[in-house]
Amino acid sequence: MTEPMLTRRTRASKRIENGTGEPTYPATVTDLMLNAIEQRFDQPSFDTYTRRESHLVKAHNSQDNSTELQFMEICYGGDVDIEMLTAQMKNVEIAAEGL
Repeated sequence: MTEPMLTRRTRASKRIENGTGEPTYPATVTDLMLNAIEQRFDQPSFDTYTRRESHLVKAHNSQDNSTELQFMEICYGGDVDIEMLTAQMKNVEIAAEGL
């Protein structure tokens, strides 16, 4: 297996380039990987997934999850029935107590 290598430096095409600064290139393979990880996980939808997971974990641990419920109500509006979701999370709490 060969060692990872940086890709060759290329300029953005004229239709994409906005001319507001010099293009930046990663200095090492590690920088390239870190940039790729940041691009993947620094997205608006990732925050939503994190809050949904936090809501489930808090329900499982019988912790206050009102902040997450407020976020769900704001984020999803009428698409999610908050009262039904709250009732379902109570079932998660009850099931967790039985474990």
